[in-house]
Parts: sequence; C-alpha cells; structure tokens
Amino acid sequence: MLTLHPQRWIAAVCCTLILAGPALAGMTLDRSIIHFQPGQAERIDVSVNNRGGEPLYVETKVFEVVAPGTDEEVLRPVVQDPDMALLVSPNRFVIQPGRTKLLRVVNLAGHTDAERVFRVNVEPVPPPASIENSGIRLFVGYQLLVFLAPADPAPQLLSRRKPGQVIFDNAGNVNILLHSGMQCPPDADPEVAPEACTRFPGNRLYPGGSWSLETPWEAPVEFTVSTGERNSRTRF
Repeated sequence: MLTLHPQRWIAAVCCTLILAGPALAGMTLDRSIIHFQPGQAERIDVSVNNRGGEPLYVETKVFEVVAPGTDEEVLRPVVQDPDMALLVSPNRFVIQPGRTKLLRVVNLAGHTDAERVFRVNVEPVPPPASIENSGIRLFVGYQLLVFLAPADPAPQLLSRRKPGQVIFDNAGNVNILLHSGMQCPPDADPEVAPEACTRFPGNRLYPGGSWSLETPWEAPVEFTVSTGERNSRTRF
C-alpha cells in the first residue's frame, strides 16, 4: 500500500504579552488518505497521537470538495444533519501526553454514480483560557483526504505524445494519482547512471482531468499509477 504523510499546515499561532520559547504541538496521524470502496468497510478509524509533553486540544472540520481539480473547485462545509454524507467523530477531543485517540470516519452516503471527495481538517486549538499558560504556542494541523468511490469504479488513464510532451487524460470515473515519475535519456541506464535521468513531481488527476507534462527527451516516461489502494509501475 502506498503510504503518504498527512498534509500539514500551521493551524494557529497564539501569543501573550509574556513571550516564551515556542512550543510545537506534537500531533501525528497514522494516515493521510482514506478510500471507501464498494463492498468494503464504511467505517475507518484514524489514530491521532500526542507526542508532546502537554495535553492537546483538537477540533475537526469537514468539507466536501466540489468540482475537484478544476478552476471551479470549492470547499463546501459539511453540516452535521440527517442528510450528511460523511461523519467524523468526535469533532472535539483532548489527548493527554503520550496517548492516542481514535478519530472515526464513517461513509453515510454509500456509493453513487460519481466519486465524491472530502477534506477533513484536524486542528490543534488553544486550551481553555482557565488553564492557558503564558508564552508562544505554535499549532500544526493536518488534513485528511477522503474518497467515496462510485458504485462501479472504472479507472481509465489515457496518454498521448506530442513533441516535448506527454499528455495524460483521466477518462474514468475515479481519481488517479501519478507519482515517482522518471524519464531517462535514450542511451542511459538508470541502474548505472540514475543522475542522468529527470524526475517529475506527482499529480492527481480527477475524472475528466488532463495533465500536460513537459519532457526533455523523446523517450518513455515511467510513473507509479495509484488508483484507490492499487499501485502499478507503468511506462508511457
């Protein structure tokens, strides 16, 4: 299975009039991506760990990604009501130093004709004012990427060549991740001289999306192609 580190960002910075040395909240998650597939479990638990020396106060926020991968992409907050598609529980909790809490993620929508995409922010927040200590607090938040696969997943990645380019088209109904890309000169052996090869950044293609990749040579390009939790090394 492909393992990726959760996406991280600075969630909040709080300071008082008495400045002290910065304290980094030691929160980690055991996964960054969740795939809900037809016929598999519709509930997945995420371990949230506190590796710091103080209690960690955490909140979660859930957003559905509308028109993912396009210029019209927006995040729509998910409100907890009977019609909600994705449940994340609890939405507020405290983790003592050195302990772990389970964050439960539940697919309530089932599987429809189209893939649905969600982002879940897992954010450390300042402790209650009654127990706040003076000083600077630096909070690092994480984001989970959650996919609800369609009822009949049909991945289809197409590629075509143009001079100096490889163009990838996602003609299926699920997202496809291309990563660990590489192209070597026609006369180079990557096992002997890997430094001669060009490495490419990864890219996630959503259904209907395209990606034009500039290439230095008219030679095959290799990527690891991930659909759901399946990975294959493919030459284009």
